[in-house]
Amino acid sequence: MNIRFLETVLWLARLRTIKATAEKLCITDAAISSRISAIEQDLGVRLFSKSEKGFLLTKHGEEFIKAANTIVPAYYEMRQRMLDPAELKGNVRIGVVATISMTIFPYVVRMLRDKFPSVSLSIVMDLAQRLFESLTNGQLDICLCDEPNVVPRELQFTHIYSFVMQFVASPRLGIDTSVPLSPADLCRYPVIGYPKGIDTQNSMDAYFRSVDPGKLTFHASNSISTTIHMVSAGLGIAAVPNVVVQKDVEAGSLVVLPTLKALPETSYCALYPSAESTGVPLAISAIAREAARAFCDRFDARLARQLD
Repeated sequence: MNIRFLETVLWLARLRTIKATAEKLCITDAAISSRISAIEQDLGVRLFSKSEKGFLLTKHGEEFIKAANTIVPAYYEMRQRMLDPAELKGNVRIGVVATISMTIFPYVVRMLRDKFPSVSLSIVMDLAQRLFESLTNGQLDICLCDEPNVVPRELQFTHIYSFVMQFVASPRLGIDTSVPLSPADLCRYPVIGYPKGIDTQNSMDAYFRSVDPGKLTFHASNSISTTIHMVSAGLGIAAVPNVVVQKDVEAGSLVVLPTLKALPETSYCALYPSAESTGVPLAISAIAREAARAFCDRFDARLARQLD
């Protein structure tokens, strides 16, 4: 049994289907089944039962998940500690999306400075898709960004954390928050979304698919800070990670809109070339996970969490 097999169980427990888990880990459906079968044979118990809702954890599976959630992070921490600070030096080109910059990135930079003082950073802030393109073109060494739907085999993938997305609005709009709102209710107000073609905007388009396009007004913003300022000014509503605006909600400058239809979680990861499975990119990905764990501990697990 190796660490990848443990991660496979964690992802299947979350995604519930072989197909979705295979797509997430960029391996075949048969490989997922083989890994699960190998672990079950090794332990002599069933970890999953199959139902109409997909693969569900058995009692033994739930116990296994508790242990795996301890073992997997411990492995990554151990792997980071084994890196020699004296050997890690030079400049690293790192791409960062706005949400990570507003949550854990300051901690990542401080921890990197303390542990590897000979490393300097060249930081690029942009949308996830553009950072992904720069990484695959060799213009970046590592990205901290939204998890892509498919990860090429030449890239290494490390999950950082996941956030719940919620619609927010300015109190000045006078939206009734005592009852859950449908997509049709929400589209009475301009929706401040993301540029066309961006995965997050694709999710928004899917969310409002049942609404007559003629009744929906979208404003596109490529900056979450700009989006929050626009919403605070009463110019529309927006779907953002709850943890990013929690202080605004507590201060009363924004309100969370209850919805009949939940928004999907947004997950973030570290991506870097597989050829760099040691060295600075590996160290940064491990530090990002460490910072994310501390960050998530400050919030309800329903809003921010690490999976593996």
